[in-house]
Amino acid sequence: MEEWVGRLWHRWIVRAADVEYPQAAVRLEQVQRQVGILYRALGGDPGVEIRSAARARHGARRGLLQRIAGTGTRLPLASLDHATLELPGFCACFPEADLNARLLLWLAGMAAVYRGRGHWLQDNVRAARTLLQRLPGLRPAWNALCAAHLDQRPDPERLPPDEAANERLLRRALLQLEADAEPHPARHPPWPVPMFLLPRNNAKGRGPSRREADAETGQTQANGQDLDNPDRHRGRRVEEPDERGGLLAFRLESLFTRAEFAAVDRSQEEDEDTDPEDALQDMEEVSVSATPGRPRHRVRFDLDLPPEDADDEILDGGILVPEWDHRRQRLLPAHCRILVMQSRDAAPTPLPRHLRAASRRIRQQFEALMPERRWQRRQLEGSELDLEAWVELESERSAGEVPAEWPVFRDFRNDQRDLSCLLLADLSLSTDAAADDER
Repeated sequence: MEEWVGRLWHRWIVRAADVEYPQAAVRLEQVQRQVGILYRALGGDPGVEIRSAARARHGARRGLLQRIAGTGTRLPLASLDHATLELPGFCACFPEADLNARLLLWLAGMAAVYRGRGHWLQDNVRAARTLLQRLPGLRPAWNALCAAHLDQRPDPERLPPDEAANERLLRRALLQLEADAEPHPARHPPWPVPMFLLPRNNAKGRGPSRREADAETGQTQANGQDLDNPDRHRGRRVEEPDERGGLLAFRLESLFTRAEFAAVDRSQEEDEDTDPEDALQDMEEVSVSATPGRPRHRVRFDLDLPPEDADDEILDGGILVPEWDHRRQRLLPAHCRILVMQSRDAAPTPLPRHLRAASRRIRQQFEALMPERRWQRRQLEGSELDLEAWVELESERSAGEVPAEWPVFRDFRNDQRDLSCLLLADLSLSTDAAADDER
């Protein structure tokens, strides 16, 4: 009875404290095509990947019901860096589906014209003004989004003085598109603005795709229902802990004797979760490990796993190169980006023993392609006389036409090379796969 009442209370308080509107939600894949077309049409970087954003903690002040329910701490916020544009994969900020769809399109347009200068509010206000100047038809959508969002924001009169000043600054930026300062440090940061972007200085590694996540975590059914989670979660790889290890607290008289010992591992049975989807919603970071045995529940979700080469520094903005689209049978100009990278923390290590023979062979091949010394003919200066050029000079002189300078020398120079090499290293997540059990 107590558990039944507790579940009813939890369901009611969570629904009452929810600041989103799931009944009017719009998924990113529903408007993915329009978002991509708008972003590229406004001059967005062709190499930027558009994907769903992970829910992140915002730290803003929450209402009473949210504090009681323990919800409202994380929201899917749009963010942008040089490689990815993350948009809410399950956009439910407003009670109307049309407004949620307009929000995703507005964020795509903002990302196309956004130029980060280290000031969050001023950069977003500048981008919003630029977007409205280039596409005046978006003005009604912007006004509707602002009106709906201002109704959701907290009242400045009910906030502490420092937080109230920041709230008035944001309201002025939304209503007048003017910002001459940034929010001041306060106990709680202001409530997030869903129409603004969060710049990310350091690029995240590309997480696995939906297909890769399905292959690793599986698409599950619990009690006959699919558990399809629309949000992307940040993940990290961990080793499965040994449930039988660690410190055991006991009284001496309760110590098992040899005859009473029973090796029973009940870690999987005792840790079963009857509602894995709710548990997943409460997690900000998901740990992935290889667990022996067959899991009882399988949940499908997107993971944003950082690559293991996170210690690389990108030296420049990259080189755009074309790519052949085999499905459309046409060449896509400036579709791929080559990044010049330099390792930050890697220390030089000796070459492994099994690669030394191959290294010597490759070195010999490149030494054979060293610049060769060859005779350079028809030079103005040189070590020897070019007889063929001298004969031509005498022929021209006898004809009465002699140029001012005639190259009649030859020189033995070391400037002939047969081949130039450029090494490109693929540092995508595909290089994380193991070649065998040891490497």
